[in-house]
Amino acid sequence: RARLILGAAYRRAGQTQSAIEVLAPLAREQQHSAPAHIELAIALGESGRTTDAIGALRRALQLKPGSVDAWRLLAEHLDAIGDADGADRARAAYIKAATKDPRLMEAAAALVDNNLPVADARLRAHLERNPGDVAALRMLAEVAGRLRRYADAQSLLERCLALAPSFDAAHDFVMNPAPDEAQAIRDLRNLMYADVGLVRNERGMRDALARIGDLEAAYPRAGNDLRNLLVVGRLITEAALARRESRGSHYRTDFPKADDTLAKRSFTHLNRVA
Repeated sequence: RARLILGAAYRRAGQTQSAIEVLAPLAREQQHSAPAHIELAIALGESGRTTDAIGALRRALQLKPGSVDAWRLLAEHLDAIGDADGADRARAAYIKAATKDPRLMEAAAALVDNNLPVADARLRAHLERNPGDVAALRMLAEVAGRLRRYADAQSLLERCLALAPSFDAAHDFVMNPAPDEAQAIRDLRNLMYADVGLVRNERGMRDALARIGDLEAAYPRAGNDLRNLLVVGRLITEAALARRESRGSHYRTDFPKADDTLAKRSFTHLNRVA
């Protein structure tokens, strides 16, 4: 216990190498001490040894799977090495561990399983009854972020901080920038392929319009490439939504037959859909 306190004191004083020299042998000797591995991981991370810090955190989580601090730090370090999927899983586990309210556990479990529609529905139902629950708002922001609805995620995080300015779980993520425009372009292409491809329906196209709107809100000063693609994507989707029939390469599962009254050109104007 004394060496753990000493190692932590060295670290807080900025003497990370001295902290590691105390904590590394302590973690080897006390292999079943989660606090020793967590404190060592913090020191390793501060010294730039990210991979070693991740290893120490994984050992800590084997010993104490419900450690909020270990999951939070693991998510940060996985982000730092570019493991976005691993970081998402660690953040979800962090939220689950941090959530003490049993009413949120079903939503947290769905988030861990990446079952986003269930998590979204449970959280929205909970927030209708408890609009000031910052933990639920934070979890819903995580769902919005994974669905790439960045404007929604930012708004939810800002609501968290307005209700609870010291809520660390919101502070940790509100400062993260949105992905670069290249990623936004990839997202746009993927959603157009999935929801406005050769086979379409109203539900998918309305979802595509909502996601296009999210991208427009997330990138108000988008460069020419992204801005033009967003405009074209919106025009294509609005035009396909307005044509309530199937014709040629435009096939709608909700209107599978051609409508002879629509056998003519139609026009969609930007000022009507902007």
